[in-house]
Amino acid sequence: MSKIIVIDPGHGRLQPGKRSPFFEYKGGNVYKGGNVQFEEWEFNRHVAEMLGHMLRKRRVKFLKTLPDTWNWDNHLAHSVGIINNLCDEYGANNVFFVSIHANAARGQGWSNASGVETLYYSAEQEAAIFQKHILDYLAPLGFKDRGIKQRKGLYILKKTKCKGVITENGFYTNKEEVLHLMDGEVRYLIAEAHANAIMEILQI
Repeated sequence: MSKIIVIDPGHGRLQPGKRSPFFEYKGGNVYKGGNVQFEEWEFNRHVAEMLGHMLRKRRVKFLKTLPDTWNWDNHLAHSVGIINNLCDEYGANNVFFVSIHANAARGQGWSNASGVETLYYSAEQEAAIFQKHILDYLAPLGFKDRGIKQRKGLYILKKTKCKGVITENGFYTNKEEVLHLMDGEVRYLIAEAHANAIMEILQI
């Protein structure tokens, strides 16, 4: 049986929070200039979309838990249901999911918290592979390595039947990092790092 990758662009458009403070932005290749907020749902969707294109070119079978546009503010149960249905169809050992996120520090306003990390439930080897590839691409841009961390209380990690990871790709509550995350070229590097990690996990 062939393997299938599930791409989960975490969070929905209407979910409260999940946004940077407002700040003045000169404009770039993704966001227009002005007084703007970074919105995590848009970042997650965009990286997931690019990752899907890369996997398609590499002939890797994949499925997204959500369409490219959506308005749901709470889709965790929906995403877990899709993943577990695929586990029943393909076998849990043939399904691997990656949930794409950007991170935020607690509290309001800007923070010095920074870096990238990969979260896992019981797939430490796969988490380490993801972290290595993501850092290979993002460390030259100044992103800090926050390592891999076991998180048994996170819903999507706890409730799914197969292995998978959550990737936290920088902090949108860090003013320096949010400028990277709003750059389309950096997003491409993030997606490519994910694609390469998936290829290594699948041993293609």
